[in-house]
Amino acid sequence: MCGCYIISKKFIAGWNDFKNEYLANNTYDESEKTKKYLQYEQYCEMLFNLVSHTYYHKKSEDKMLAIIEFKSWVRTHRDWWNNPLETHSNHDTYDKKVTQIIDEWVK
Repeated sequence: MCGCYIISKKFIAGWNDFKNEYLANNTYDESEKTKKYLQYEQYCEMLFNLVSHTYYHKKSEDKMLAIIEFKSWVRTHRDWWNNPLETHSNHDTYDKKVTQIIDEWVK
């Protein structure tokens, strides 16, 4: 199965609606839409984990951005960052400096 939808602007734009529907549903919905958005959730977690780990090793935003242009990736997934499936999980999970950098990028 191609994961091309994960980088589709149209698909990504549906994140907030999906999250609201998913949390309002009392039973697990095995629809293709749900499966795709839960895969998207995992993709975003991996992406932001990569940002976090890279910052940990480089200790500098500039050094981190010199090897990977994270800023554009992060901005593409700003809705997920600002509205994760588990409320506040991103700011509770990642280092304070990393969250500050990401918050600045997604303004």
